[in-house]
Amino acid sequence: MAEPDPGPASLPGLRPAPVPSPVDAVLDQRRRDLLSRLGQRADSSGTTVLWSGDVPAGDGRPTRVGMVAVPQPAGSVVVAALHGRDDGTAGTCAPGVLPAGPPLDRLAVALPCDLGGPSSRLLVVGPPGDDVLRLLDADGVLLEERPMDDGVAMVAPPGRLATVQVRTADGRILLARTPAPLALGD
Repeated sequence: MAEPDPGPASLPGLRPAPVPSPVDAVLDQRRRDLLSRLGQRADSSGTTVLWSGDVPAGDGRPTRVGMVAVPQPAGSVVVAALHGRDDGTAGTCAPGVLPAGPPLDRLAVALPCDLGGPSSRLLVVGPPGDDVLRLLDADGVLLEERPMDDGVAMVAPPGRLATVQVRTADGRILLARTPAPLALGD
């Protein structure tokens, strides 16, 4: 019989953790569930929190969201955004797999996320810093450009969206990678 996963007191993160909330216990359980489905343990998986914070959901109520990256033995990375509310409801935004690539602190990821409301939103997490989000159509025409908050943005994607870019503070343009879908069952 497998030993239960004790999980670390906190996972390493690329940014400071938000102010503790009762919702954190819900997200911690979601992370353990995700790692269990991947056959890994929180205390030895190398899981990194790319970002965690509060965003308004479709109904305006605050929702805590945490995007995690779980390195796999072959070099790929499973990325998932886990979300929860103070009423105990929780979910996972479009978990997926990215092929081996840049280090986590230089990665830009875009995940569709349904937090309730009339439409899905797009959670974009880039490297920490004063970044700019750029949304382009298939012809490379700029649809929208907006500042990110420490490399993070949650936006309603425009209908003709084809490419998501992050312009970093040092001028680099990163193509935000959208992971290949991963069916984990929920």
